Amino acid sequence: MSLPKILKLTNVLKHKCLLQEENFNFNIAIEQIKSYIKVKGTTQIGPLTQYINTYINDANELDVDIYMMLQCSNFIHSVELPYTM
Repeated sequence: MSLPKILKLTNVLKHKCLLQEENFNFNIAIEQIKSYIKVKGTTQIGPLTQYINTYINDANELDVDIYMMLQCSNFIHSVELPYTM
């Protein structure tokens, strides 16, 4: 039996995808994240990483949260919403 692989990321800018928004577009959201990283004076390291979490919501239905994450060369201080570090 093989051990599970662990991905360790540091200095990661995270954005929760708001799938319930009518005009949400993954491609636009990704470009906005990349632009935000440049504006903050740092650079992207590595590929886009996605984290998907499924759960049962208050209405007893299956729901999903999707987070897009990009690793940065430096920690970004005073990050504004909708982003977190």
